Amino acid sequence: MDSMPSTSGNCPSPPKKRGVNLGRHLSSNEKQFIINMYKQIKIDDPGMKITAMVAKIKQATGVANSTIYRTIKEYKQTGTVRCPKNIGGRPAVLSRYDEKVKTSVRQIVHSFFFKNEMPTLNKILSEVNNRPDLPNMCRSTLYKFLKQINFK
Repeated sequence: MDSMPSTSGNCPSPPKKRGVNLGRHLSSNEKQFIINMYKQIKIDDPGMKITAMVAKIKQATGVANSTIYRTIKEYKQTGTVRCPKNIGGRPAVLSRYDEKVKTSVRQIVHSFFFKNEMPTLNKILSEVNNRPDLPNMCRSTLYKFLKQINFK
């Protein structure tokens, strides 16, 4: 009987892909992993060209060539690697208006209760926009504003 030789021992594994992180920034741990691989390859084979190193790192990590080059460049320039800081989004509606506006809108809502009327969003909006001392608001802004000052 002829036994079939196993090819699994000498067949390289398929290239890895980053999967979930595809298209996002690298974390500092991922960048550090690239730098550690770069240092190890440099120690093992000091004569290897940078393009061959990058190809080897890419095969192991699944990260794009340009990202690897950029990470190595950052490491050479600064001596460390960092992940980018998250910059906050749009400020809340409440931060645009001062206490005077908040108290005036509260008084408008409470005045409807004193008159035994149901304070609907449209009624409050018309009252706010009719007052010259208050800024004009659109309906969605007023809705967000009321939620932030704890009117449900």
